[in-house]
Amino acid sequence: MSLRNFHIVFVSVSSALFAFLTLWSFLFAPEKSSLTHTIGITGIAGLVLMLASGIYYLRTTRPLENAPIERRWVVTPPFPRTPQLRAAAGGGGYIFFF
Repeated sequence: MSLRNFHIVFVSVSSALFAFLTLWSFLFAPEKSSLTHTIGITGIAGLVLMLASGIYYLRTTRPLENAPIERRWVVTPPFPRTPQLRAAAGGGGYIFFF
């Protein structure tokens, strides 16, 4: 399993756990209190942040068609911004190779 696939699975499972935490605190908690309300809000915040993180990760990774299997996916940062700096960095300024 590649690092990209592991990240997708991790974000999916974490999002499901945050959703369960939210549902439990608002619907299934045996006792309604300020603590369960706080846990529910934390679950909503965690769910939103995990989904945003997963979407950002999916948008910043791209396949390399002619690369070997161990270097198939790379993380492309938003820099270098100019074509001259990209050429100096080797074509794209990649930070991590997987």
